[in-house]
Amino acid sequence: MADKYAISFHESFSLSRVSLSYIIKDAGHSATSYSELSISALGTNYQKAMPRYAWRAGLLDEQKQLTDFGRFAVQYDPGLEKLSTQWLLHYHLAAP
Repeated sequence: MADKYAISFHESFSLSRVSLSYIIKDAGHSATSYSELSISALGTNYQKAMPRYAWRAGLLDEQKQLTDFGRFAVQYDPGLEKLSTQWLLHYHLAAP
């Protein structure tokens, strides 16, 4: 099991909802690992950092598959713009 609480999981990038939305949309199209994510809009380091943020935010599980929350977000709030979605992201990021 990867260390969920590692200090450098984010590659020193701040969280970006737009980038997270690319990650979950791509994961919804059967991407099964970070290396398979084909997100041309994100740079190389972002392609490493944002899936990790998606995992910490409860959108992806440890196998890099969408969680129930991730599937819900892709279907109903793909841009992660709704306040309720943002609160859930915050909850997952802050929860132990």
